[in-house]
Parts: sequence; C-alpha cells; structure tokens
Amino acid sequence: MSRQYRAITESHVTEFNGFPLPKGGGPYYTNHLDKIDKTIQCALREHPRTMAVRLDLHIPSYHRDDYCAPAYTGSSIITRFFESLNAKLTADEMQRRRNNTRVHPCRLRYIWCKEKVSSLHPHYHLVLFVNKDRFHTVGSIDMQSGERGLFNMVVEAWASAIGILSPNPTIVHMPVKAVYWLTQSDLAQKSPKICDFFQRAAYLAKVDSKHAEKGEHFFGSSRG
Repeated sequence: MSRQYRAITESHVTEFNGFPLPKGGGPYYTNHLDKIDKTIQCALREHPRTMAVRLDLHIPSYHRDDYCAPAYTGSSIITRFFESLNAKLTADEMQRRRNNTRVHPCRLRYIWCKEKVSSLHPHYHLVLFVNKDRFHTVGSIDMQSGERGLFNMVVEAWASAIGILSPNPTIVHMPVKAVYWLTQSDLAQKSPKICDFFQRAAYLAKVDSKHAEKGEHFFGSSRG
C-alpha cells in the first residue's frame, strides 16, 4: 500500500500526537494527520499568532456563458488556486507598501483534501494559515464591497483556477465556526482551543469519500 493510502484501522484510536480525534470519525490516513500536525507547528513557529480558516471550494455546473471550460479534474486545479492566492497576497502587500501602510509579513500555509460523493465535480476542503497580525478576520464576504479581505481574495483565486469570468462568493463556503486564532502557547499546552481546531482539521484526513483519479492526489499541504 502506498504512503498516500496508509490508514489508521484500529477502532479504539482516539488521539494522534497528543491531539484528540473526533469520536466515530475515522479511520484516518496517518500520514495526513502527521502533515496536519506539522503544518500547524510550522505556521505557529513563523507566526506566533496565527489565524486558521476552514473553507470549502465548489465547482458549479458548467455554463458556457460564464465559464471558460477549464479542466475540472486533475491536481493542477488546486495548484492554480494556491498560485493565484499567493499572487494576490503579494500584490496586496505591495499595494499596502505603496500606501505607506505598515505590512506584517505573511507566509501562507495550508492543508487541503478532495472529496466526491454523488456530485458531477469533486469539491475541496481546506484550511488556510495566515499571520494574525496581517489578517485578524476574513474580511467582507460581499464581492461588491471593494474590500481586499482574505475571503474575497480566496473567491477570486478559486474563480481564476476554475475559469470563472465573474467571481461569485457562492463558489466558496465558510462553515460555522470557521475561524480560529491560535498561539504558540496553545500548541505548547495543547489548549482546548487548539485541540478543538485539530479535530476540525482532522476531517481532511479521514478515509471516507476521498476521491482521486489514477495518479492524482486527494490530499496536500504546504511545504515547510
């Protein structure tokens, strides 16, 4: 069995590296749980105050008037998304500097998974990690507001990745209690807040409903 598909199979497993796992939520891919843990550690090592955001990315039904007929399958779609989002974060930083606004450094980190149950296209679950000193909220979810908040950047980046000409916020879903503010002390003490967050993030590592065509990945994370 390849490393990507190695899973926890013991029904009694209730924690991973000191973090609790959701009851009845498994089994999980152990290497994916490990990547979640390492991504949290890397994020907080660089940004002692980190905002983590859970989001879902959806691919709407094809419509020739609104879409550019992109390839909806393959790992390149999520790669395009993160490339676009990083570009928007860089452009935002440059604009702030031109406006003589103080800019805190912000390295984007992330974890993602691809799922497909009965829909025509797969959907993506992800967690973004950003410097809380740069982004302390996701900003407005109104695309007409003109605000360059994190949520609007995500919508625009996802629209670009799937070839939508007119970004629509309905393609990105933000679940209830999607935002977590984490600190290094939360990690060191395994605080209730970060334990709750890890349980939410562990959903991305569960075995059920993961979708991958031959040679493709259904889970990924940022490096370093």
